[in-house]
Amino acid sequence: MYAIQTDNLGKMYPGSDHYALSNISIACKEGCIYSFLGENGAGKTTTVKILCTVLLPSTGTAFIKGYNIQKEPEKVREIIGYLPQKSNVSIFFDWTIWENLKFFCAMNGITGEEFKRLAKDLLKEHDLYQKRNDLFRNLSGGMQQKVALIRSIIHDPEVLFLDEPTAGLDVHSKLQMISFIRDVKKEGRTIFLTTHDMQVAETLSDDIAFIREGKILRKGSLKDIMAAYSPMESVEIRCEKGDAEKICALVENPGLGDVISRYPVRILTDNAQDILSLLEDFQITPVKRTISLEDIYLKTYCGGEDD
Repeated sequence: MYAIQTDNLGKMYPGSDHYALSNISIACKEGCIYSFLGENGAGKTTTVKILCTVLLPSTGTAFIKGYNIQKEPEKVREIIGYLPQKSNVSIFFDWTIWENLKFFCAMNGITGEEFKRLAKDLLKEHDLYQKRNDLFRNLSGGMQQKVALIRSIIHDPEVLFLDEPTAGLDVHSKLQMISFIRDVKKEGRTIFLTTHDMQVAETLSDDIAFIREGKILRKGSLKDIMAAYSPMESVEIRCEKGDAEKICALVENPGLGDVISRYPVRILTDNAQDILSLLEDFQITPVKRTISLEDIYLKTYCGGEDD
């Protein structure tokens, strides 16, 4: 049994004449991190809201640990945690950290000494216990996101949904959040993660899916997708726009590589040396590096690849 499974999931919002989500079918293994990757408006948040029983699908269905999201929504809510894209959706800004956690736990039947033990342990583990009486609104963005994530796991959910958990965070806070998510996974939870940050996805994911305009373009294990492109290299060239067009034409005409970004120029190729030789007449210094998930993402979006 998969922890998360969808079958031709679709969503059309009232008043719209097209699907925001179309025929989404995925299967997420237990204990894994499954990342949904796409630009803003691709359908990531719609998918999460449907899986968390916040929205009803227009077509298809989904199962969380075997429970049907439409027929057994109460069962689904008992076993999931949900971190929305914006913390103010799930947190009271004028309450303290402690008050927020106490309220949420009470809603899940966790009170008294049991609540105190859980809250104390989690806040100490993540260096927030000394700030337990601080108002949520006075915390930094990184701390607010940590509190929101603690709120999402304090009731010990089996499946956790994280919608853009690192959005808007500074570098240090993002690294802390990545570490926090890794620790949550080590506890045996299944995590469904949405992001447009390819570095976060490459660091955390077991399986991934690229989504654009409500449709999945590519899906599979991160390891297999990266391995499929491993013979290739990425060449990035920062130059004036006029030179960028000339370079793209020089690369594309003989088929030396795939131009995945035209400005700045970025090329995927298995002929990196030929491209570097081609650029000798330009007063620029190209950067050659190992292929990244961001490169594959750009190729998938630009080239329209699918499974």
